[in-house]
Amino acid sequence: MLAILTMLLVPTAAYAQPVADIGELTAFDGNAPKIFIAQAPEGASTTQFYEVIQNNSGGSTFEPAFSVDSLRVNAIAFNPDDRFVYAYVQRSTDVSTPAGSVVAIGQNGDYARIGTSTFLSAEGTTLLNAGDIDNDGIYYLHRSDTASRSVTIERVDIATGSSLGRTDLTASGTTGAPDFVWESGYLIGLGSDGRFVRFDPATSSIDYFPAPDSMPLGVYGGVWKYGSGNIGLSFNGGGIYRVKVDNIATTPTFTLINRIDGPGSFNNDATSIPAPPVDLGIVKTAAFVDASQNQIAYTVTVTNNGPGVSTGHSFSDPIGADFSGFTASDPACTIDARVLTCSSGPLQVGETRTYEFVGNLLTAEAGRCYVNVASVAGNELDANPANNVSAAQLCIDPDVRVSKSVDPASGTTVTEGQELEYTLVFENTGVSDAPVTYDDVLTDVLDDSFVVSAPVASSSVLTASSIENGRFTVNGTLAAGQTVTVSYTVEVNGDGERGNDQLDNFVVPAGATPPATCLDTDALCTSNPVSSLSVTKSSDPASGTAVADGKTVNYTLTFTHSSASANADAVSLDYTDSLGSVLDDADLTTEPMASASEITVVRSGDVIRITGDIPVGTSFTVTYAVTVKNYAEQGDHLLANFVTGTGDAPPSECVTENTLCTEHPTTAPAAAAPAAAEVTNAENRSGLPSTGAGVAGGIAAVILLLSAGLTLVLARRRASAV
Repeated sequence: MLAILTMLLVPTAAYAQPVADIGELTAFDGNAPKIFIAQAPEGASTTQFYEVIQNNSGGSTFEPAFSVDSLRVNAIAFNPDDRFVYAYVQRSTDVSTPAGSVVAIGQNGDYARIGTSTFLSAEGTTLLNAGDIDNDGIYYLHRSDTASRSVTIERVDIATGSSLGRTDLTASGTTGAPDFVWESGYLIGLGSDGRFVRFDPATSSIDYFPAPDSMPLGVYGGVWKYGSGNIGLSFNGGGIYRVKVDNIATTPTFTLINRIDGPGSFNNDATSIPAPPVDLGIVKTAAFVDASQNQIAYTVTVTNNGPGVSTGHSFSDPIGADFSGFTASDPACTIDARVLTCSSGPLQVGETRTYEFVGNLLTAEAGRCYVNVASVAGNELDANPANNVSAAQLCIDPDVRVSKSVDPASGTTVTEGQELEYTLVFENTGVSDAPVTYDDVLTDVLDDSFVVSAPVASSSVLTASSIENGRFTVNGTLAAGQTVTVSYTVEVNGDGERGNDQLDNFVVPAGATPPATCLDTDALCTSNPVSSLSVTKSSDPASGTAVADGKTVNYTLTFTHSSASANADAVSLDYTDSLGSVLDDADLTTEPMASASEITVVRSGDVIRITGDIPVGTSFTVTYAVTVKNYAEQGDHLLANFVTGTGDAPPSECVTENTLCTEHPTTAPAAAAPAAAEVTNAENRSGLPSTGAGVAGGIAAVILLLSAGLTLVLARRRASAV
């Protein structure tokens, strides 16, 4: 029936004209799918065609397409063989095309009369208002709104425009359908009483079947078939309904796929122009938003994989009994009778449309999986239905997340005497209680360190056992959303008391064997190499050797990084060599010099500072030399020297086992012997004979005094700090 829309529809600016022959018409584009609604206001002699455009907000609009000049037409039907729209003329101001004629209409609205026959209703009127074309080119015409029961269906050959006969439906009863479509050998329409009508032209029989309950009662004046095979119906009260038909030849069932908003209308008629098939694919995913509240977020993505353009689609997602509280903010989506339906408009090849919505689980049972299935249906024929369904599954299993950390952080090189604090974190991110049974394996920690504080849990829901055979066990149960930590501390052993200089630590399920190595990406292990720096000071001559005036003493400071772990970072040096108690007795004759550029040596007065980085497996030296002053110019007659960490105080004395210090006492020069003449004169003056004993005794006395003085100096020197 012709559509008189309740909304204001603006007609096209120009009207198309009649042509003499169908060969002069332009066929509709085979790659441009369209749905047409035709209307002519009461009393009008021109028909306006509108294209139904589906949008992305779950609705549609009627956009002016073209007008058919001088004719009021109805019962429009598309013929896929020649790609023209055929129509029945109800009223005409074109004398060459009288009322009752059949015309073919091209894509710009031009028309041509088919044959010379005219067709009237059983009452002799030109009010035939329902029509469609079967696969053999037969055009079926019918009047649905007669008050009498003298109802007919006229069959017209669209190639010639001649009648193929009339079927009298008086004995079978009126169809009651204001429009119908051809489907698999039958004409299908929907009556205003809420029943679908199936008319069988071969037997002239009519059968009735219930429509879905969600479809309102009333007149569905425009009916068409989508390329997908589904039936579209325009409700006069507003809205477009898409229905899937199954088992049409036996006991048909009619399932509502979706409803989209659309203008209200009456006296309407419709047809569709199919296009190449498409391949719509759907992918659905699910994830918990807030596990403690059982809230779930769903994402559905629809993609047009081509080759044709999709004019619209919808997907449906039944909400199972285990779910509640579903909401969708997308205006294209609605929820009715526990079915979520989203409808959207055109998709170009390769284009996608994404929908998001949330819902809740009524109950979450550990170990159970919950599944939601969404299916998509497009307006066009889908060449690959295998990807039209997608399921999203959520399994409710206890979900305990375990991680391990250490302070200083994993990967940091540590040194002897340094403490490391380990922390294990157990977090239940699931929705139910979860058991915890894990081992912390610290075999490769305890070969290089000792435990300062034993493992202890932050909550009594978990217990940490004592350490046995290099591991301890954490047991207990975590409530949903609960987090508990276990911590302990170790201290790095001194040099010579360590194993492989690598503190590797692993968390594993109870009884499991840890990995061979700790990867940087593994949250269940930590690794800390240990540096081993050796610093020594030596001299030539060796420490403790007495040195005389003018003697040169060569000093060597040796820095060696000999960690057993190849992962140890380079060691940073910062040492000081104080020369204050050397340079009071000697002069610096060779400035300090490093053996490698990695070491920086700076002397400021009597202080040498050594800084730099020493990679593992390397050894560097710093050397310098002094020359002993004349004895009379010396200070305390002891070259004493200590190497310390910068800022540290040196020890009070240099003991033999200390490799960071050296000392060298200086020797006084020997006294000169008296001249022979002086001795003789002395003897003569004394009147005593010269026996030699006096001279020897005097020399011995002098030596004794000198030795006593040197001993006193050394004793005082050792008593003072250098």
